Order: sequence, then structure tokens, then C-alpha cells
Amino acid sequence: MKRKCLSEGEKSRLCLIMIFAVSAVLMSAAILHAAGYLVYPGDVNTDRHVDVSDGVLLARFCIEDKTVRITDEGVANADANEDGEISTDDMSYLLRMIAFQVPMSKNPYLTEPRPGTTSVPDITTAAETTTTQESTTETTETTVQTETEPLPETTTEAQSEVLIADQRELPLGRSISVLNRDAQPNETLTVYYQNGNIIFSIFAAEPEKTTVAFAFQDDIFGYYTFCSDYTAPEGYDVTEFRDQQKGNALYAVLVQKSGLSIAFPNLAEGVEMTVHGKLAYYATNGVRAINGMNGFIWDEELAKVAMLHSREMADNNFCEHESFDGTKFSDRLLNNGIDWQACAENIDYGYRDPFSAVNGWYNSTKGHRSNLLHEKCTRIGVAFAYNPESDHDYYGTQDFYRGWSD
Repeated sequence: MKRKCLSEGEKSRLCLIMIFAVSAVLMSAAILHAAGYLVYPGDVNTDRHVDVSDGVLLARFCIEDKTVRITDEGVANADANEDGEISTDDMSYLLRMIAFQVPMSKNPYLTEPRPGTTSVPDITTAAETTTTQESTTETTETTVQTETEPLPETTTEAQSEVLIADQRELPLGRSISVLNRDAQPNETLTVYYQNGNIIFSIFAAEPEKTTVAFAFQDDIFGYYTFCSDYTAPEGYDVTEFRDQQKGNALYAVLVQKSGLSIAFPNLAEGVEMTVHGKLAYYATNGVRAINGMNGFIWDEELAKVAMLHSREMADNNFCEHESFDGTKFSDRLLNNGIDWQACAENIDYGYRDPFSAVNGWYNSTKGHRSNLLHEKCTRIGVAFAYNPESDHDYYGTQDFYRGWSD
């Protein structure tokens, strides 16, 4: 079967239809009041490139989206057609630029240094190593941390800051679209927190370098990333994850801008915690990768079974592998349609984020680590549940199995 190619006229008409459709919803204009920058028309997010991400940001700005933040330099660049105003005309012109219907603006940064840029400060933020405390039951360990404040309603101007992890430079205070230039994320997830959405962009093409970026109102405010060495800028809180069974060697860090947090207590009321199970999955596969093992396959049906048990533990204020009615976990899998050849399970309570939960299982001396590094199981499902009236608030279940056809 041959592909039917559009004529140049058809292409132009299609592009114009898209431009008019976008322009129809943009009804406001803003007078341009900015100066003192190297102007790069169209580079609204100031990442030194003009692409679709700039168009999205400009559209949000034109419709007066209260959550969008554009730097003074970005406002200057938003005047794509250089007529002295920011309006829907700039949106149309920017789309034409991206579609190569009008000349792309000259990039001044290809020949000149960006004004005001400075080198990344060589400062390593002091951090406390995550510790664990053995439970008296067949559960994993709990971690007690200082309570964090909810996400603030507003944040400060985006800053050009960088987290350095094993010589990889990870930008902070920039649009999350910046990360997509070098590689497409394996998955992008959104979680609703008390004062706004947080986007998790996951890069796991190389599992041993798994990196999860956190963005609030499109700005990157932190990372979870695998590394053996790091340098974090001032103003960021760092939690180190270390392998207590391998000389306390650093294997990952959780870096978050002070005042912002992905901790469970900051979740919006009533939010289901299914996304956090997926984050724990990527962290688990990263742990397997640094131990020379292949990753598990995510199994959605298994994750649903894990959620049933996490929810059951949270609602009934207990933490055991057996269900509340005494059903063994292996039978619970069978009863929910998981026909296993081999299976295993980890559970926990009290952890405040999915990465700390995985670290607790990984550093456990009660068999949880063996399950993470299981050689026979091939599939995984993870889920967390919350009950503020229970003794430990947050409960997690991590199920593994190998099917007969695997």
C-alpha cells in the first residue's frame, strides 16, 4: 500500500485551517513592555529554540491562563511578528514559523553568549541519608521525616539552575518541554496535589540511569535520578538513597525545590494513588538494572490486585500479607485472575513517597530485597492507598509473578 501524499496546496490549506482553529480561541492581547534582552522572536520559554512548546506557552499566555508564568525575556520573545504587541497574530505567526511558511527567526545564541548566564555553582546540598527501622510484623520498614508544607500558590521566577548527576546536567526552573529535545520520555503522568497539578516525566531508556522529572505549572522543580555522585544548587532539598548492603553506596537521589514536595501528605483530598505505583515500578527497574538484571514488565491487572490489598490494609488498619479475611496472598492473586507459575509480594506502611518505599524494600533484611531482585518473576504491579484515620496513613503493596506463558 502506497502512502497518498498531499499536494503543496493541500498542505498549505491544512496548515491554515489549523492556524485559524487555534486563533479562534485566543481572544486577548497584551501590550509589550520589555527590554534589555537579546530578542529571539518566538522563543517564549527561553530555551534557545522555537518549537511547538513555545506555541503552547504563548497560547496559554494569550488566553490569560492565571497559572502560566513567562519571564521578562520570554515576554519580549513572545512578539513573534515584531509589531510591538503580543496578540493572537503572534500565535498565528509562530505556528507559520514552525510550519516553515514564514522565515524562522534568527537564533542570536548561536553566535553570542546568552546574557546573564553564569556557571553552575559547585555546591552539594547537605542531605540526610534515608534510614529504615525494622517493623515487628512481616512488613517492610517505615521512615519518619519532617512534615513538609503544602505547595505554595505561586512560585518565584524560573531560574537557570542545574542538578549535576554523574556529569549529566539536569535543568531546574525551566519548562519541562526542554527535556524532550534530547529524548522522548517513556511516560508522562499527572498527579493532583493540594495547590496544583504535578507532571512526572519519566526517562528510562537506560534503566540504570532512570530519571523522573517533576514539574509544577510547567516548571521543573525536582528530580528522582539514579547516580553515584551529584551536585545540587542551593535552595533544593536532597534525600539520598544508599545501598546499605553494599557499603552504603549512593545509588539515587530525590531533589526537590525547598517548599515544594511530591510527598503523599501534599496530595489533593481524595486523589487515587495509582500513578505512584507506576513511579515505584520505574524505581524498581532502576534498582534491578544497577544489579545487572532485566526489568520487570508492568502488569495493569496485577496493579489492580495490589491496589485492592493496599486499600484493604488502609481501610482496616492492618499490614499483613494475608487478606483481612485470612486469604493468603498467593490465593488472592489466583482469585483475581492472576494464574501464576511463581509469585512474591512486598508490603509497607508509613512511607511518604514511592521512591522512599522502594528504597525501604531494597534495604530490607526480611526478603523484600530478594523479591525486588527476583530471578524467576517477570511481571510487577504496585499500588499505594491512604487512610488518615489509620495508624500509618499510607500503605503499599508490590506484587510480582511469572505467568505460565512467560
